[in-house]
Amino acid sequence: MGNGSYLFHGPSGAGKTTLAASAARDVRSSPCLLLNVENRLKYIDSIRRDITFADLGKLEKGKVDCLRIYEWEDMIRIYDWDYDNKNKDKLHTYKTLITDSTTEAHDLTLS
Repeated sequence: MGNGSYLFHGPSGAGKTTLAASAARDVRSSPCLLLNVENRLKYIDSIRRDITFADLGKLEKGKVDCLRIYEWEDMIRIYDWDYDNKNKDKLHTYKTLITDSTTEAHDLTLS
């Protein structure tokens, strides 16, 4: 995948998350942070690394950092963390941000 923004749409189980997580295999798009809102990531077990907010930026090559999102405030914390760290240390910058799923993330804004 080249630079840009992508939205993958399809039925459950179609491979959207697997496709997005494949960005971890390319130096142009790695490292990756997956915001796990839906909590159904069984298809990327071999490349995922479950993390907490305390682990943000502690990278493991070839893995997709998966952060469980429970509420909208967690999304705000990610934005604040990224904004605060963007230009300080390139090792702590994720090149790819994946939200799974945007539908579930939207629902958090309503609760």
